[in-house]
Amino acid sequence: RHEVDFGMAPVNEDKFPVLQMDYADVKNGSEATFAEDGKTEDKNPRKKGLSFWLAAFFIVGEMAGSGVLILPRALADAGWGGVVLLIFCCVNATYAGICLGRCWSILEERYEEYRTKNRYPYPAIAYRAAGMKMRYFVTVCLEINLLGVSIVFLLLSSELIATLASTWGISFCYWILIVAAVLCPLMWLGTPEDFWPAAVLAVGCTVTACFLLIASIVKNAKETTIVPSYSPPSVLSFFLSFGTIFFSFGGAASFPTFQNDMEDKSQFPKAATTGFGILLLLYLPVAVLGYSVYGDSLKPDVINSLPDSGLKTAISILLALHTMFAYLL
Repeated sequence: RHEVDFGMAPVNEDKFPVLQMDYADVKNGSEATFAEDGKTEDKNPRKKGLSFWLAAFFIVGEMAGSGVLILPRALADAGWGGVVLLIFCCVNATYAGICLGRCWSILEERYEEYRTKNRYPYPAIAYRAAGMKMRYFVTVCLEINLLGVSIVFLLLSSELIATLASTWGISFCYWILIVAAVLCPLMWLGTPEDFWPAAVLAVGCTVTACFLLIASIVKNAKETTIVPSYSPPSVLSFFLSFGTIFFSFGGAASFPTFQNDMEDKSQFPKAATTGFGILLLLYLPVAVLGYSVYGDSLKPDVINSLPDSGLKTAISILLALHTMFAYLL
C-alpha cells in the first residue's frame, strides 16, 4: 500500500482516491519522467498548440453542419417558441463549456502531472472529482456519445454524396463504405493540433453553405407564391424538437481535448463562448428564415425543401465536405 506525501502527514491513497497519482496519464502522448524535486520533466517538448481562434473553429466545425440541416424542421416542430429554446440550449451549452474549461485549469493548478499532454482529459476530470468509478462511467458515456455522433456524420455525408451522384448507379449503402474507407486513414492522426486544417475547412464550408442556403430560401420565396401554415406543436413534437436542438449543441465530449491542445489553456472559456456565439449566428437565421418561408411543409433535411438549382447542388457539396471534416474532429 503506497502513501503519497504532499508535504503533510502521509495520506492513505486507498481511502482518498482523489489524491492518487495517476502515472498512466502522465505518460500519455509523450515520454515524461519525475525529477528529484517531484516535478514532471517532458523529454519530448510539445508543439506550439492551438490558438484561441483555432480552438473556437474546432468547436464550430464539430457541430455546425448537422445543425444547419435539421434545425429548421426542429423549429417547425416546436413552433415559434423554439427560437427561445434554441437560444436557451446555446447558453446552456456555452456555460457547460466554460465550466469544463475551468475544471481542467483546476487540475493543472493542483496536479503537476496534468500540465503535460493528456489523451483522456475528460475522464481525468471525473477521476479527480469522484474517483475511479466515475472515471469509468464518464469514459463509457463518452464512447457512446462519440460513436453515435460519428454514425450520424457518416450517414449524413454518405446521403449527401449519394444524392449528388445519383446518376452513377452506386447505392447509398455502398457510399457509406466508400466514405468510411476514405476517412479511416485520416482518423489515425493523433490530436486536434495534428489536423487543425480540417477545422478551418469545416467552418469555411459551413459558413459558405449558410449564406447560400439563405440566398436560396429568399430566392425561392420571391419566385413562388408560398403560403406557409404554422400548426401549434404537440407535446411529442415539442420534445422531439428539444432533443434535436440539444443535439445541435452537443459537442462537449471533445472540449477538454481541444483545450488540452491549446497553447494557452486558460483561454478556452473565451474560445467556447466565441464558438457558440458563431454557432448561434449561423443557426438562428437559417432556422427562422426556413420556418417562416416553408412553415409546416419543411422536410427533416432543409435541403430537400429547396427547388433543384445550382445553389442547391453547391450547398449539398459544401455540407457533404463539412460533415466529412467534422467526422475527424
